[in-house]
Amino acid sequence: MNNSDQTALTHDFEVLLRYVAEQKVMLTPKQQCIPVRHIRNMMMDFQVKEPHEENVGDRIYKKRHEMEYRRFYFLDLLALSGEFLTITRGGRLAKGRNWQKFFEAPEAGRSFYLFCTFRAGFNVENWFLRGGGFGERLEEKWHSIWSRLAEWKDGRSVEWDIWAETIIEEFGLYWEAPDQTFAKKNMIWGLQYCLIEPIEYFGILEREYRQGEYSRQLHRVRLNPTGIDYFKRLDFGSKVLRDASSWFSAN
Repeated sequence: MNNSDQTALTHDFEVLLRYVAEQKVMLTPKQQCIPVRHIRNMMMDFQVKEPHEENVGDRIYKKRHEMEYRRFYFLDLLALSGEFLTITRGGRLAKGRNWQKFFEAPEAGRSFYLFCTFRAGFNVENWFLRGGGFGERLEEKWHSIWSRLAEWKDGRSVEWDIWAETIIEEFGLYWEAPDQTFAKKNMIWGLQYCLIEPIEYFGILEREYRQGEYSRQLHRVRLNPTGIDYFKRLDFGSKVLRDASSWFSAN
């Protein structure tokens, strides 16, 4: 991950905002998702192009839902969380109250602006629609968990499993399922999905893996120099959550 990842993120986010403003995208009636045909159209102009097919064993499946495009779905949720986009009563995507603010921000600072948006009010529950309400419980503890993330801003290497287990215990997180055999592993994975994967999209994190029993597993994480800068500029100590644009303008 490097500066090109941050540039790609803001570029692709801008493509999403402009496309929605021009095309007035109608969402699917049941799930309120962007139809795949619109995703394909936008992806043509993206710098990071997710595949439209997925290999499962020796079979190939076409993606049929927005949530199968994980990075795109993240950008969509980010746009709605930051009110860059909004959903009308008729089920269309439209410009939100902060649409213009994104374009008024200096290009060099847009990635940090979006990171502030992720910190301030990302919809964790809709991002993690699984695990018997684990995403909902993370949503409730989101700002408190971020106060613990302040520990990372010195750039030290963090052993992921130990840090995640501490968060699970400290905030009373649980995995609601009849069989609790793998509950802790599932919660550690859930935290990784909701924190590490999105932070990776911003290009500010370095990761170290180790070989597990069946696959590679995340072992250690640390912020790169840009990540250290981002974290030092956030106000982790504030009890009153500010709008992301106020964070951005203050820095």
